Amino acid sequence: MSPIKKELSDFITVAECGNFSKAADLLGVKQSGISKSIMRLEDELNTKLFMRGPRLLKLTDAGVVFYEQAIKLRNDWNLATQKARALDTEVNGKFVLGAHPVIAKYILPKVFQQALKEPGIDLDINLVSSKEAVELVREMKADFAIAVKPFPYPDLIIKPLWKEYIGLYSKDGSEQDALMYNPAMINSHEYLTQLGHCKTTAINDYQVLYSTVKRNPKSMCFLPNPIVDNEGRLKLIKKMTKSIDVCLVYRHDRLKTKGFKYLLKSIKL
Repeated sequence: MSPIKKELSDFITVAECGNFSKAADLLGVKQSGISKSIMRLEDELNTKLFMRGPRLLKLTDAGVVFYEQAIKLRNDWNLATQKARALDTEVNGKFVLGAHPVIAKYILPKVFQQALKEPGIDLDINLVSSKEAVELVREMKADFAIAVKPFPYPDLIIKPLWKEYIGLYSKDGSEQDALMYNPAMINSHEYLTQLGHCKTTAINDYQVLYSTVKRNPKSMCFLPNPIVDNEGRLKLIKKMTKSIDVCLVYRHDRLKTKGFKYLLKSIKL
């Protein structure tokens, strides 16, 4: 199937054969049918595409221009068809992954390592909050999201990847009077009410938060446990939450191309 109308296809064949009779034989149709097809095209364009003579069939200036564009259209269509079909047979495609920066730090090196093995994979990362990452998927602006405790929308598939928790940490594992926290953390104000006696400081970056408490033994902070587990310089005072699911999120109706399935598997590894 081609979006190129029959008259356009007939025109290209006649132009390349230089003869109505040869074009008709090549297409397996009557010469009169080819002639009428070209006439319909010329009527639609309101211009002549061929100069006709007893032994002459030559493109007009308009015909030359039209032929060049017709060939480009045909080639573009063939290329588009090949690329579209390749999505089902080859590991390629352009994809967008939405994730919180903290989560991205731990998952992306593995995903990129897998993606780089397939030169046809083009992966973009959108670093946003977990809620925003899920919304990107719902709005079809991202193919995947990795989110903490995502809301179970009916149009989404949600697959748990691992569990984490929010902990209260300090240098030596004992409570301190100075408390630092990230106000963007989910339920952070709820945690603060449990430690109302402390002097609080808000820091909008988990890595800065970690580094500050690591260098100040008289302070403590709320952090997701993967940050501390990876660095290993702070000690847990107590868990502020039960285990929380970190999940892979994508749409039910997202086409499962070969490239999509490959990245899906890479993220789940």
